Amino acid sequence: MSAVIETFDRAKWLEERRKAIGASEASSILGLNPWGTAWEVAADKRGLLEPFENKATDAGNRLEPIVLDYAETQLGQLSRNVRVKHHTLPMASTCDARVLDTGRPVEAKTTGIVGPVVGQWGESLTDQVPDYYLVQVHAQLMCTGADLGYLFALLPGRGFVEFQIEANDKLHEHIGNVCADWWERHIVQGQDVPMTVKPALEVVKRLRKTPNKVIEADSAFEDLLTLRQAAKECEKQAKSQVEEIEAKLLVKLGDAEAANLSDGRQFTYMERSRKGYTVEDTKFRQIHIKKGK
Repeated sequence: MSAVIETFDRAKWLEERRKAIGASEASSILGLNPWGTAWEVAADKRGLLEPFENKATDAGNRLEPIVLDYAETQLGQLSRNVRVKHHTLPMASTCDARVLDTGRPVEAKTTGIVGPVVGQWGESLTDQVPDYYLVQVHAQLMCTGADLGYLFALLPGRGFVEFQIEANDKLHEHIGNVCADWWERHIVQGQDVPMTVKPALEVVKRLRKTPNKVIEADSAFEDLLTLRQAAKECEKQAKSQVEEIEAKLLVKLGDAEAANLSDGRQFTYMERSRKGYTVEDTKFRQIHIKKGK
């Protein structure tokens, strides 16, 4: 299998990534990615989403070169950030790196740096990595035509761990068929992607908006608005109830700062301090309902 290899250029990558399914997006299309949905992939390909980064992705981006430095001590010289297009399928992969003498893809991952460890991680030198990463490496193998891919992960309590994923023709055929069919229906033909898995609120908040554009709400929109109002009322009642209960707890606590519970836990009401700081001006969108005239 031959592959078209391009030297990585970030500006070009941002433009080109919308023209094919990326290796990391294949797991979303297969419904295996806990952080992304097929709906989100389609919206991104259509240029409807604003760029996104959070603490976890920022930490991963900063630590990726360190993980690859370690991988290089084990595999030899690496060529980093190489984009590879599949020769027939609408798929492409920007490999974190490729082994210079074999062309095998190398993926760098971190988890547990910000928040808990996500996914199941098995023994080193096996392919026992979370399914969404397994699909990502297999998509890279499909694009590169390599027989073996590497995933190096920085895991809390374990340090750098090497995993190896062998090419699997039957799995590659399945991934290729699903992705090709999805691309034809939802990108080429423009069919809507069913929300079998609802995108997170933080994702749909990234939908690009046209300044001053106003639409006429249909009945479905107004039904959702009614449901939201009911949920907000429940939230308000719950918050009021929590405040009432907390007031009673503090009365019972009296002049004490803590209370030992029968199960070994401790309820505390301690004085704390926080450093002062100035928040820079930011722009944000907020849901608000204006009263009618």
